[in-house]
Amino acid sequence: MSNEQGAKAIHHSPFLPLILASYLLLALAYGLVNPLFEAPDEHLHFFTAVWIADHNALPSVPQPATERFFVPETEADWLGQEAAQPPLYYLLASFLVRPFDTDYGREQTIHNPFVRLGDASAPANRNAFIHAYDDWRSNPAGHVWAAHLLRALSAVIGLGTLVLIHASARLLWPESPYRALLAVSLVAFLPQFTFQHSAISNDVLVTFLATAVLYQLLRLEIAPSARPSRSALIFLGLTIGLTGLTKNQGTALLVYVLGFVFVRSWVQTRPWGDTFQKLLLVAIPALTLIAPLWWRNYLLYGDITAVNQFIALAGGDRGYTLLQVLAETPGLWLSLFANFGWFNILAPAWVYWFWTGLVLLAVAGAVWQFFTQRAGWTVGWRDLFSLPVLLAGWVVLVYASLVLFMLRTPAAQGRLLFPALLPLALGLAYGLSVGFDKLSHRPSLSRWLSLSKPSFLIAHCSLLIALNLFLLTAVLRPVYAPPPTFASPETAPITHPVDIVYPDLGRLVGYQLASRSLTRSDVFPLTLFWATEGRTAQPVTEFVQLVLENGERVAGTDTFHGRGNYSTAQWQPAQLFADELWLEPTAVLADPCHPAALRLNVGLRSDDGQELPTAQGATTTTISLVRLAPAGTNEGCEIKGALDTAVSFADQIALVGLATSHDQPDNTLDLTLTWRSLAPVADEQVVFVHLLNSEGNLITAYDSPPTTNLSGADGGVYPTTLWQPSDTIRDKRSLVLPADLPPDTYQIFIGLYRPTDFARLPIVSHDYVNHALPVFEWVVDGGG
Repeated sequence: MSNEQGAKAIHHSPFLPLILASYLLLALAYGLVNPLFEAPDEHLHFFTAVWIADHNALPSVPQPATERFFVPETEADWLGQEAAQPPLYYLLASFLVRPFDTDYGREQTIHNPFVRLGDASAPANRNAFIHAYDDWRSNPAGHVWAAHLLRALSAVIGLGTLVLIHASARLLWPESPYRALLAVSLVAFLPQFTFQHSAISNDVLVTFLATAVLYQLLRLEIAPSARPSRSALIFLGLTIGLTGLTKNQGTALLVYVLGFVFVRSWVQTRPWGDTFQKLLLVAIPALTLIAPLWWRNYLLYGDITAVNQFIALAGGDRGYTLLQVLAETPGLWLSLFANFGWFNILAPAWVYWFWTGLVLLAVAGAVWQFFTQRAGWTVGWRDLFSLPVLLAGWVVLVYASLVLFMLRTPAAQGRLLFPALLPLALGLAYGLSVGFDKLSHRPSLSRWLSLSKPSFLIAHCSLLIALNLFLLTAVLRPVYAPPPTFASPETAPITHPVDIVYPDLGRLVGYQLASRSLTRSDVFPLTLFWATEGRTAQPVTEFVQLVLENGERVAGTDTFHGRGNYSTAQWQPAQLFADELWLEPTAVLADPCHPAALRLNVGLRSDDGQELPTAQGATTTTISLVRLAPAGTNEGCEIKGALDTAVSFADQIALVGLATSHDQPDNTLDLTLTWRSLAPVADEQVVFVHLLNSEGNLITAYDSPPTTNLSGADGGVYPTTLWQPSDTIRDKRSLVLPADLPPDTYQIFIGLYRPTDFARLPIVSHDYVNHALPVFEWVVDGGG
């Protein structure tokens, strides 16, 4: 098929309706998969519209502005910085929410205090809200239906933006419908665009209006009439004014359009009187709409743009330098393509490379076209103000405005560049299309690129749609998915059964540990298995901690169940589910030489912070012991009473140090035993210290599992089943001697035995009776 035939086929094909329909379905799908308010500031946008519907007035930011982003204390806190935004989007949205009963909206919008905003590496708690009440299929609450209606409105507004992009491309390239469809598809299936247009936000309206303004500029520039009608210029000014009533980009757009009209008139040497008339016809209606808002902002905040309120609500001017702002460019670049949730759900790296590759191919195609057509051509001053250059100027102005904003507050968000989508889409489509044309006509590549333009367009759109479906199902949906469930404890991968009952709520039936050892920088994974009985009106917090014997916390997490997605307010009765947890170290307590034992504690807290008792009355339950690895190696570590020759017990445990001291007033013998692990010990061992008289009779004893010591403090029991090869364990114990010992020669023996059958570990290199090592001889004479 020739290029001319391909163009005719595309012109008469249903490509555009198919692209638009595919976009709309994807946007609606994003809106269903993504839970309510799991998009930046979505809850603030929604409740601002609700506030206007309830009060029939415009809101304002209380003075002085204070941040109550996720824990609102007053009605105004539900609006945040959106109360200072231009009001057009919220006025439109308020008419749509009026028919719904939204009284329970604030009560049923519960923030997740453990959310990891902006942290895409977080294994859990990437949900900003608890979604027990926002399932539109099961919750009849009006605010849920109203919010989904506003999400659908965003998708429809995005449809308008796409239509304008297509119309603009057809104005520029009437002979190339293929290029126009390419421009539309690049935006329609840009994941960030589709995701943004599945959420409640005024960004969707400002993107549409800014695109509408640029489309009108192109019509005025390309229209055959040398003198545009006054009504067209007035309508352009009104559209700019509406843009300014939606977001502050409207102010920059007014400056840009006036500059555009002035420069093009100058380049085309039109009469100055005609030029100033056009400027006035654009500026007056625009200012008529925007100026009252500026005056209101000045009276309320002392700033016609109200930007000072955004800065105050964000914690004040951060005072960044230009270099610091430019250092945030990677985040801005990624979020231009795909950054979901609250900036904490990223796509796989190859997705960004794919889109970056498309951009680079487009740039290469445009550069190639420039140099092949402009060989020997010199740039004149008029070319500096050509239509493509001026369109690119809007991109530069939008980016410059964002940089100025970022100097004062965090705002590295790609969606804030969307008002410049039209020139970006046109530039990408141009570069990709000419690049494909040139490559397909090269003899060495033509057989590899033998697709016709319709076939190429189908393949291109299919690939982008498949990419969005992948992001929907494999990236976004799993973040908010409920935990896996099991038919019974026998079918669940429980390695350590327990039975901890919380009356009327459920029970912990077991757990699974990936490891029983923790290093200072490890995230410690484990899985708890809960059997549900009921649910709570308010979500209950789960806490899991690794603590020392003295209660000092080494690692832990406080969270709602199901990685934050399945709180007790969502529990279904008679379910068994796996609750995956990741304990993060909160203190660096590891001794450089010695390991320690940590208690793995679990418990629940009510919404008022009170710990819930189990059926046995406990509020915190220890379910296991975990090894805290030493911070360093054994090299250079002091061993008290180091032995010249270590004593080996079954080639598994060696006694490498023994120090004693006798406290005469208390008649106590203190021993510090230093053990070294030679190999893993399968069975738990008990250390015994026995005092025997000359006839071999036991006088007193101290039998207990080994203890450990951390930074000079007793660390509690450290069972041999936790020991790892090369571990050095400092085991401190005290033997209280009877006060009325008769005169005799006494000996103290130590050793280890298995408590289940009292079998002692054999001493490998010495032949001591019953594998007990004599370590101390005590002579008591008649004087005591």
